[in-house]
Amino acid sequence: MRRGPVSRRRDLGRAVEDWVLEGHRLARSVAYGDLDNENPAPITPAYEQQADPVVELQAEKAGWGQAGVPLEHGFKLNDYARRNEGSAVHRVSANGRYPYPLEAIERLHVRRDNEGFTPLGVRCLVPEFGRMVGHAVTYHVETCSPGPIDHGKFMDLFQAVDASPKPAVVAVQEVGPNPEFAAHCGEVMATILTRAGAVGLVSDCGVRDLPEVRALRFNYFARGAVASHAYFRIVRVDIPIQICGLAIAPGDILHGDENGLLLVPREGMDRLATEVEAVRTRERALMDFVRGPDFTLEKLRNKILE
Repeated sequence: MRRGPVSRRRDLGRAVEDWVLEGHRLARSVAYGDLDNENPAPITPAYEQQADPVVELQAEKAGWGQAGVPLEHGFKLNDYARRNEGSAVHRVSANGRYPYPLEAIERLHVRRDNEGFTPLGVRCLVPEFGRMVGHAVTYHVETCSPGPIDHGKFMDLFQAVDASPKPAVVAVQEVGPNPEFAAHCGEVMATILTRAGAVGLVSDCGVRDLPEVRALRFNYFARGAVASHAYFRIVRVDIPIQICGLAIAPGDILHGDENGLLLVPREGMDRLATEVEAVRTRERALMDFVRGPDFTLEKLRNKILE
């Protein structure tokens, strides 16, 4: 018996629905599989944190495939950073055991202390992934204005990510109206960017498909989530942009975690490791005293003023 177009469409709709539901199930199992843990690991003070041995083991086991494609999830450095130990990203990542290098950057005295980071509105939407470091690949988009879409611009972006030093972090600025309605990335875009060698995306607007993107272990730094991509058109690629006041140029080094996103200056990069260790040593000594039996406010005053 020949089946009509309505039956075929119904079967296709069921197949698509099953595929979407299975994708959500897998994504949620990856993203939330450990939330039932009744004995979470204690929080380690910043000055005592060390490199994550699980992350390092996964990186060593997995390596990277063609075009910088990660073969397993759970690590941030790719072959470029590991083999090029003199690279800027390697130097920042090697000191990634210190969770937030801003204090060390301040000690370099290469910019004002109130510059070089994004404001409160840009949030890490997947803080469970830990820290992200990479070279910026930049572009402008227009999301909420109707108009023709140049699909060649998408290929320009993907090729720019592929050609970038790795790992890459894509950074996108909205140049159209109504930015509160703009979603700059979803599952499909994140998957392609991951295949091209990116580890995360930074947006001055919104993103979507959070469960599926969590399953990719792709980092999201944005103002929040928006349901629709609307007209999403890439306008230009590989240009200077700004994310909520933070100026970013192609190739800049971005560092982000649940505390926020910052730009790592190239000036003084050779001194960064030394300054990181100096901050760790100072904080360790102070916190050991504050937690110790000899703590008094008078002794604290002497330490602060000495």
